[in-house]
Amino acid sequence: GAGIAFKELVIRFAEETARTKNISVNILGTTPLDFSINGYAEDLNEYLKINGIEVIANLGMGGNLDDVKRSASAHVNLVVSSCGIPAAKWMKEKFDIPYVMGIPIKGSRRIADLIKDADRGSQIFAGFAMGANTDDADTYIIHEPVYALSLREYLQKQYEICANVISPPDADGFFKNSVYTMDSENKTRELLKNAVRIIADPMYKPICPKNAEFIPLAHEAFSGRIYRNDIPNLLDI
Repeated sequence: GAGIAFKELVIRFAEETARTKNISVNILGTTPLDFSINGYAEDLNEYLKINGIEVIANLGMGGNLDDVKRSASAHVNLVVSSCGIPAAKWMKEKFDIPYVMGIPIKGSRRIADLIKDADRGSQIFAGFAMGANTDDADTYIIHEPVYALSLREYLQKQYEICANVISPPDADGFFKNSVYTMDSENKTRELLKNAVRIIADPMYKPICPKNAEFIPLAHEAFSGRIYRNDIPNLLDI
C-alpha cells in the first residue's frame, strides 16, 4: 500500500523542472513501520548533509507536498525501503533520475559515495550485494528487504559474518532472488532450523531453534509498538 501511495504522490504532484545546481536526493520509503521513531530518519538527513548532499524531498517521515512538487529537481533518488521502489522506477522513466538502494549503517560513507557515483552515471544501484542466499551462512536476518540486505552487507564487510535474509514478500518480486520469502510460519521455522545466530523481531523467538543465539531487532511493521523503545538507530552518527 505505501509503495502505491508514494508512486501516486509523485505522479500527481512532481513537477518537471531543472536539476539543482549541486548534488541532491529524494529519500524514498522512510516509513515509521520500518524505521520507527528512534531518530534514524532525522540522522539520515544529517548524514547526507555532512556528505555534501542536499535533500529535496522525503517520501515518508518528514515529507510535505511542497517538497514533493520539487522532487524532480533531485539528481538521484535514495530508496531506503522496498515501498520506495515503485516511485523510484517511475521517476527514472519519467524524469531520468537514477536511484540507489540501501541504508547507511554506523556512518559508513558507502551510500553517500554510491549516490555521487550514480550522479556521474554509474550503473551500480545497490549498496549491498543482490546475490542469492547461501548454504554457507550460519546467521539469519528477518526484516524488510532493503534494511536487512544493507545489514547483511555491513556484517559481511565489518565482521566477515555470512548471513541470509528472510523477508515478507514484496509486491513486484524485486528481491525474489536475494532473500527467502516468508510465506508461512512453517516455512520460516524450516529455514531457521540450522541457524547458529538469528537477528529478528522478538516475536519470532518462539519459532527459532532453542540452541541458536537470538539477537533482538524489533520491526514495528511486525510487532507494532511493543518493542519500540528497544529499536536501535543503526546510523547513529
